[in-house]
Amino acid sequence: MEIKMIYGDGSVATCDDIALLAMGTSGQGEIDCSYSQLVARFGEPTEGDGCKTQAEWTVYTPAGIATIYDWKQGDCYHGEGNGTPVEQITEWSIGGHDKQVVEWIQTAIKATP
Repeated sequence: MEIKMIYGDGSVATCDDIALLAMGTSGQGEIDCSYSQLVARFGEPTEGDGCKTQAEWTVYTPAGIATIYDWKQGDCYHGEGNGTPVEQITEWSIGGHDKQVVEWIQTAIKATP
């Protein structure tokens, strides 16, 4: 799993060796933005769990690890043809170990050109 790292200046780098940090995260908040905004800022997502999520980004922020994901919105949860295609989702869940990750994600999205 590729982890995106956000630095204090809003720049993003990637890392492969801290994937285990995402385990045990839980919902901390939400963000309203387009799929294309998330892709522009964090790159392509990893595939979701195939049950409750279609797409997920794992981001290491100065406030700790964060995950951004669609929760129970796709066909994988609602059945074929009944869910929202991932490219049309605008309400995303943010997971982490601390609510401060929500602010970092929101700031990073606002900084996206």
